[in-house]
Amino acid sequence: LDRAHLCPALTRSLNYVAWIEDLLSLFSGSICLNTSQITGIDVGTGASCIFPLLVCRKYEAWDFVATDISGPSMLVAKENINRNKLDKKIKLKLSKENGPVFDFNFLRDRESAVANVSETA
Repeated sequence: LDRAHLCPALTRSLNYVAWIEDLLSLFSGSICLNTSQITGIDVGTGASCIFPLLVCRKYEAWDFVATDISGPSMLVAKENINRNKLDKKIKLKLSKENGPVFDFNFLRDRESAVANVSETA
C-alpha cells in the first residue's frame, strides 16, 4: 500500500471496540454481544479494514458492511478479509465519492447496528 493511504493505530482501534462494547452494554441491556446478530457499518474502512476484522474475530454473531471510495484500498481490504477467513462476515461496498454510502435496506431484519465513520470523512 502506498503512503497516500492511512494506516490506523491498532491500539486506537482496540480502544474503539472497547468503547462500542461499553455503550452497547450500557444502553442495550437485552443485547448479548456474543450471541446477538449485530451488523457493523464501517464508513471509510480503508485498506486495513481493521475495525471489522477486530470485531468479527471477537464476536462470532456479528457481521459487517465496510465501505470506501478508494478502489485500491478496497482490493487490499479484500485480501486482508480473505487472509483472515472472514469473507462470509465482512462485505465490502465501493462507494462513489459524492454519492450515498450504500443502500441501508439490509438493516431491516437486524437487531441493531453500530457505525464507525472514518476520521477523514
